[in-house]
Amino acid sequence: MVSGTGRTEKETAILKPLQRLLDQSADRPIIIACSGGSDSMTLVHAAAYTGLGDRLIAVYIDHQLHSASAAHGTFVQRQCEKMGIRFIYELANKEIIGAGEGIEAGARAARYTALHGVLERVRG
Repeated sequence: MVSGTGRTEKETAILKPLQRLLDQSADRPIIIACSGGSDSMTLVHAAAYTGLGDRLIAVYIDHQLHSASAAHGTFVQRQCEKMGIRFIYELANKEIIGAGEGIEAGARAARYTALHGVLERVRG
């Protein structure tokens, strides 16, 4: 069954929580960290489906931890181009990664630092 928006009831149910979050963001840009994996790509696609593509910014953080990391960034960039979503490619700071308590904690700290930098630049 299709609702008044042209979406099926299932699509509406899936998108409703996301739409609420997007509505709360007023007119500010919406930054989505995107690894290129199925979860984050689904989030980017769903956010684009809400019709707010002009406010969305997908950010790929390249931790430079494996040889295919740049290719993952290129994949995300191409997907964003197809959807008309602004894309930012950021290199994670290797010093921050190395200073963490384990690779995962270090990568997380570097990712948050990079995302904070993107947020500051976007805010102007």
